[in-house]
This record gives sequence, structure tokens and C-alpha cells, in this order.
Amino acid sequence: MIEASADPARSPESRLRSTREVLAPWVAGAGLLAAGATLWVLRTTETISADLDAFAAWCGTTLPGLPVFLKGYYEAAVGTFLNPVFFVALITVLALERVIPAKAGQRILSVGLAQDFLWVGLDGVMRLALIPVYAALLKAVYDRYLGWLTLDVVKAWPTPAALVASFLVIDLLAWAHHFVRHKISVFWYFHTIHHSQPEMNLFTDLRVHLAERIIALSLTFIPLSMLQIGMPTDLYIALALNWYTRVYHANLRTNYGVLKHVLVTPQSHRIHHSIEPRHQDKNFGVIFTVWDRLFGTLYPHYDEYPETGIADSRFPLEQHRGLMGVFRSLAAQFYYPFRLLLGRRTEGPT
Repeated sequence: MIEASADPARSPESRLRSTREVLAPWVAGAGLLAAGATLWVLRTTETISADLDAFAAWCGTTLPGLPVFLKGYYEAAVGTFLNPVFFVALITVLALERVIPAKAGQRILSVGLAQDFLWVGLDGVMRLALIPVYAALLKAVYDRYLGWLTLDVVKAWPTPAALVASFLVIDLLAWAHHFVRHKISVFWYFHTIHHSQPEMNLFTDLRVHLAERIIALSLTFIPLSMLQIGMPTDLYIALALNWYTRVYHANLRTNYGVLKHVLVTPQSHRIHHSIEPRHQDKNFGVIFTVWDRLFGTLYPHYDEYPETGIADSRFPLEQHRGLMGVFRSLAAQFYYPFRLLLGRRTEGPT
């Protein structure tokens, strides 16, 4: 008699893996809730607000002309790095990467993670010193020349409806400018920095070129100004959104179960970062998948975890360990889009 072969899907290893994938988002959520509770305690005891007041005073006295609204950006930095939220969330995600890795052979403390952490620092400096100045310039131009476009529709709605509408508009605009950065070649040159990471991790979310920040802000400031919608200023909401996008950049093998039909997940966003041709220009969503469904850019399968990166062999991918090695790679990567622009000019229009 020929024995029926065992169903691999019913093996103990398969069942354990499935259990881990189901439990992973809930474990991550519990860790983030604990981190949020810790931050709430710090804020209610005015531990953070005292630092913010001191920094605001320093801005106003030591550096004449520095915008006072930098206080808000400093608050975001404090909320990220100088309180237990960052460390609790970091440890939670790193632990989950050991339990349910999308790429099993990837080391947690990889060269890619070290490189992306440098991008985190560079991105923070850009947001603190340059982006607010550019945003203020855009606002001044809008107020002077385009103020007549302003609509009071959303502001006239009840607060809950206005908040929901604002959030959906912001997410739609995020989808739209993400789509545009893939479709216009000059914009794509700068976006390749974000896509170049073959070792996806939670810091890859901030592997973003300064020019790309400027492009995204330029594409969204008119519709946001027209509707009088601003980015979330509440620290808790900002932290939740920031950490949500960081988590789905991590090396995690999970699609959040039934939530995958509504939310962007580590699996769906890994498809977006895939190096495989069949995955190109799919899953542009930032928080919700509704826009990809509406515009036909949603990849239909929820169980694929491809390799990530870009196919350009000229890209100065980080390969060397050591502080100087990652700094040299950072400089080369920052310059890389300009190399592409110079090459395009030399070769002529395509």
C-alpha cells in the first residue's frame, strides 16, 4: 500500500509559522500601546514640555530669525528619540524580525540598517533646518498669489467629519505624489534612494533624499492649502502614523490577516519595493489600500515576499562596515540622482 504523503501545510513547522504571522501584528500593537502609555505619563508630568520650552527660548534668543515653529519639529524629534517610545517600539520590531522575518537570512544588525540609520539623522536635519523654511516660502507664495483658491468646505463640517475627510485627503495626496514620483523620470531618480535597500528594515522608511521631500511638499501644498488641511500636529497621532509606516518597511513576514484588505502591510509594501518586474509600480498606498483598488495599482496576491532593491548596478550600495564606510556610502548615495541627471543631459532627452 502506498501511504499518502503528509500535507506540508499541516506540519508543525507550518502551523507554528502561521500562528506567528497571525499574532505578530497584535504583539507589535501591544508594544506600541505600552510605548504610548509611557509617553503619556511623561507628558502629563511635563518632563517633555519643559525641554520644549527651553528649546523655544533658545531659538528665539540665540539664533535670530530661526522660525519659532521649529518647536514643533523639535517636539517630533523628542517624541522619537528622547523617550521610551522609540526604544520600546524598536525592540518590539527587532524581536518580531527574529520571529517572522520576510528575508530569513538577513541579519538584524545589518550594514543596511546602519546605513539607513544615518539617513534617519540626515532626514531629521533636513526636516529641522530646511523643510520648514521651504514650507514657509510656499505658504507665503500661496497667501499672496493663490489665496483666492481657498475653500471653507471642510472647516464648515462637524469636527469628526472634518477630521476623517482631512485624513482621507492627506492619504489620497500621499498616494498621488508617490505615484507621480514613480512616473516622472527626474522624480524617480531621487526616489530610487528609497527603493535601493535590499535589506528592508524599519529605518528604510526615512531613507529619503532631500530633493524628494521638496518634490512631495511642492506637489501637495496647493491642494492642502485650498482645503485648509494641515498634517497632524497632535504628538500621539503623528507618532502612530510615523511608526505605522516604519513597521511596514521592516523585515516582517505578515499581512495582518483580514486587515490586509484595508491597510498597507509589511507584505504589500514589500511588493512595492520588489526588484522583480511583475511587481513594479504596484501598491503605492501609504495607510489605506483603497486608492490602489480604485486606480488599478493593487497587486492581487498577499503571500509573496520578494527580494527588494533596484536593478541599477551603478548604485553605490552600502557594502563596507565601519563608520567611515557607511558615511562614504551616504555621500555617494546622496549624489547618485545628480549623476543620473548629468548623464541624462549628456545623452540628450529620451
